[in-house]
Amino acid sequence: MRSGCVTFMTALVCAVGVQGGCCMAAMGQERTTVAPMRMPREIERRGRGTAPIVVRQDTGPGEDAAQNPDETSRAGATNEERRRAPETAAAPGGIPVDGARVARLSESLGTGFARFESASVVMLADTTAAAAHARLGSLEMARAEVLRWARRTGIEPTMEASKHVCVLFAVRAAYIEFAAREDGLDASGLGGHYSPSKERMALYADPPGIAPSDGLRIRAMHEAAHMALFRTGVQSRRRTQPFWLSEGLASAFEPEGEMPSAPDRERKGFREVYLDSPSASRVAVDWLVSRDEPGVADGERVHAMYRTSEAMVRYLSRHRRGALAAYMAALRNGKPGTRTAAELREEFVEHFGDPARVEREMALRPW
Repeated sequence: MRSGCVTFMTALVCAVGVQGGCCMAAMGQERTTVAPMRMPREIERRGRGTAPIVVRQDTGPGEDAAQNPDETSRAGATNEERRRAPETAAAPGGIPVDGARVARLSESLGTGFARFESASVVMLADTTAAAAHARLGSLEMARAEVLRWARRTGIEPTMEASKHVCVLFAVRAAYIEFAAREDGLDASGLGGHYSPSKERMALYADPPGIAPSDGLRIRAMHEAAHMALFRTGVQSRRRTQPFWLSEGLASAFEPEGEMPSAPDRERKGFREVYLDSPSASRVAVDWLVSRDEPGVADGERVHAMYRTSEAMVRYLSRHRRGALAAYMAALRNGKPGTRTAAELREEFVEHFGDPARVEREMALRPW
C-alpha cells in the first residue's frame, strides 16, 4: 500500500497509507436495480461504458419496488432490466460470488451499505452510487493490467475461485474502526489495505488533503493490484513475500495521470527523478532485498523503501524479465512458511546476482 504506506506481510495485510448469486444480509426487503458501470475518469470522458453491474440496496420493511417507479429511471435501468439483473450477475462462464462470505461481511458492516457488482468484483459501499461505480471501474482496470503484465512476463495467472470483495467507506473514521475490529489493524495512518488471509480489501472515500478523484483512484488501483496478484496465484500467501516485490509491483500499477500503468511500461521521468533524488529518498538495494516489512517508524524512510521497490520492479521487468519470472515461480512453488532476512537475500542473489551490482545497473541502463 502507499504513501505512509506500510505492508504487513507477517500479519498478511497489505496497506496503503495516507494504505449462484447471494443477497446482502439485510433488515427488510432487498431492491435490485441495474446501472451502467463507469470506468475511471479518462474513460468516462470518452463516454464509454462497460457491461451493466448489479446494485442491491436495502429497503425498509414492506417497501416494494413498485412503490418507487422513479427508482429505475434514476438508476438508468428499465423494469425489464431489473427483472433480468440476477441472471446478468450469474452469467455462464463468469466468476462466481462467494455468497456466504459476502453475507457474513454484510452482516458485520450493518445497515446502510449497498451491494455493487462488476465482472470480477463485489463491493459493499455506503458511498454514493457514482463513487462506487467509478471505483469498480478502477478495480477492473487494475486487475486487467495485472493479468496482461503477468502473461507478458511469462507467468500464467489462474482464474479466481470467486469474485474479489471490497468495502468502500464514505468516511475515514468508519474505515479505521472496521480495520481495528475486523483485521486487528491500526489504520489511523492508512488510506486503505488488502488482507490476503481474508481475501478482502477496504478503503475510504475522503482522504484528507488529497483530491478524492485522484487520490482514491490511485489507492484503489494499488490495493486492487495486490488483490489480483495474490488471488490469481501470481504471488503466494503460503510463504513470506519480500517487501520490494509486493510493494514494488502494486506501486508500479498505480495510474499515471489519466492512463493505467504497468511495471514493464515506461513511466515518463520516473527513472531520472529517482536517480537524481537525494540519497535519503532511496534505500540501498542490498539492504532492501532482505526485508519483508518496513521495520521502521520513520515515514520518510518507508517512503524511500516504496520508491526503491518500484524502481527495482520496473528495471527488472524491462531488462531481467526471464529472471523475474523464474524468481516469482520459485516463490510460488517453494516450501511454504516464513523466511529469514538471510534467506530472502539468498533467493534474490540466486536469480539476479549481487544486489549492489543490480543497483549499479539501474543507474546505467534506461528503464
